[in-house]
Amino acid sequence: MYLNDILTRGGSRSVGETDKGWYFAGMTPGKKYTLSTSIFYLVLLPSIPVVNRYSPSGPCTPGMGFLLLFYTPFMAAIGFLYSIIGRILGNRSFTGPAIINAVVILAIGVWMGAGSI
Repeated sequence: MYLNDILTRGGSRSVGETDKGWYFAGMTPGKKYTLSTSIFYLVLLPSIPVVNRYSPSGPCTPGMGFLLLFYTPFMAAIGFLYSIIGRILGNRSFTGPAIINAVVILAIGVWMGAGSI
């Protein structure tokens, strides 16, 4: 099942049926991509301390919280590159997600750099 099916109403569509479900009903593609990117980071970033509490790091083994924190900049960079390439190819819908991914990359970079001062 595709993510779009999960976020709209699930199931299959008949021929000629539009892709307007209950979640993204009436939204432009730009708002839809921006909202889904925002929801992704609003769920991911607060879940890092919670996951770290239930799966802490050991002396030789990283915990799940550390792994989520470690992979978040890479996920944001991949999302940023995908959005920029889509924007360069002429799809204006990718402007919002590109800005959100750039802000996340900068925020994590500032947060990681603040401990070394």
